[in-house]
Amino acid sequence: AGEGQKNWRECILLCDALGEQLNDSTWASKIENLRSGCRKRDEDVRALDTLNMEANAKGKRYGKAKQLYVSYLEANPDSSVRDRVEDRIDVLNKTIQNQRDWEDVSAYIGSEENRLKKRINSLKEYTAQDPTGEYVEEAQQKLRDLEEAYDKMLWVETIEQSENPTFNIDVRISALEKFLQENKSGKYVGNAKAQREALRNEQERILWQEVVRYSETPTTPVRERISKLKHFVSQRPSGQFAEDAKAAIERLKALLAEEQRVRRRIAASGGMYVYNNGMITDRRTGLTWCAFDSYLELGRCLTYRSAMQYLEKLRCGGYNDWRLPSEKALE
Repeated sequence: AGEGQKNWRECILLCDALGEQLNDSTWASKIENLRSGCRKRDEDVRALDTLNMEANAKGKRYGKAKQLYVSYLEANPDSSVRDRVEDRIDVLNKTIQNQRDWEDVSAYIGSEENRLKKRINSLKEYTAQDPTGEYVEEAQQKLRDLEEAYDKMLWVETIEQSENPTFNIDVRISALEKFLQENKSGKYVGNAKAQREALRNEQERILWQEVVRYSETPTTPVRERISKLKHFVSQRPSGQFAEDAKAAIERLKALLAEEQRVRRRIAASGGMYVYNNGMITDRRTGLTWCAFDSYLELGRCLTYRSAMQYLEKLRCGGYNDWRLPSEKALE
């Protein structure tokens, strides 16, 4: 028996004992009234315990459980446990409302007609409003499932962009960075970072090729070529081509020093030779030649094909094509 029942039974026993002692007393009627009150309260407490057992047996059919308490009050409006029954009804009303709220949310997130992002937001709002409620664990699991599905959808879209060679490489990298910012489950983070790193390396390689073309153009002033290379190194001091760029800078510095040496020697020739824009002209014979060879310019030896390409770029002395007629005939 519950503690309440135990107390009322003790009261009844005391009344019985007192009644035997005062059987002929004027207090007998008062004791009997007290005994009747105790019995009524004991019966009400017993009825409430029975109600609670029957209501618990209804499980999540909270409406059925509530109806048990309502029917009891209708049949026993003067019950001594009325306040406790009404409190139980209040609790069930809140539970029923929570159940309805969760059913509404479940119906919304279960419909594929609703956008995935909105379904996720609906669950986030629900868990924020009821962080310790009966359905919060189920809601959190569904939220994780939907976020994973959303990340998968985003990843598929991101792959379509990042692996499309027709897109600018900056756009492809931006698509991956956006995904990493929006990703919640973390399932595809490793893949996205690896692909972003590969594209960044490719981006650096493309930029390096542009810098190389610029720095190997003989018509471009040496100081400007050095400046271009230094800017590249400053942007990527530890990049994969940083050492190549630094080596190219040193070669061009050597070329600049050589140019200064040539100028000094020509100045000391007493006007016999003229230096102009990488060209040396012999005033006596009229012969003209380049002041610097390709190795000094590029820091490497050339194959026949690359030598032809080098000559095509050569614009010294106002000439646009330094190849011999026999070389042109081989094309």
